This record gives sequence, C-alpha cells and structure tokens, in this order.
Amino acid sequence: KLKLKGDYNTNEFIYGLSGYVGFGGTSLYVKYDLNPIFKDPNPELNNISVGLRFDAN
Repeated sequence: KLKLKGDYNTNEFIYGLSGYVGFGGTSLYVKYDLNPIFKDPNPELNNISVGLRFDAN
C-alpha cells in the first residue's frame, strides 16, 4: 500500500474576506480566501465558501 502523508502542496496559512447577511434567525454566509489553495503549479485557484446559518435561541 502507498500512503501519502504531508501538506499535499497546499498553503498552510489561510486568509480572506467573510461576511453574512440575514433576516430573523437565518443568514447567508460567504467567505472568499485571498490566498491561493495550492503552492505550485496552479497558484491561481482560490477557495469560496457559501452556506446557510441558523441562529437558535
């Protein structure tokens, strides 16, 4: 068996912009990473996350 261990050529430090807009107890969450996911050879791929947020009281 071949087992891969390591960083998989990804950046260790992640930074970006995030925010959410909501009404009542439900919000839409968006996060965009400003740094690329991979170091080489594809340095132009950035991550974007979108989701729903529910507040429970």
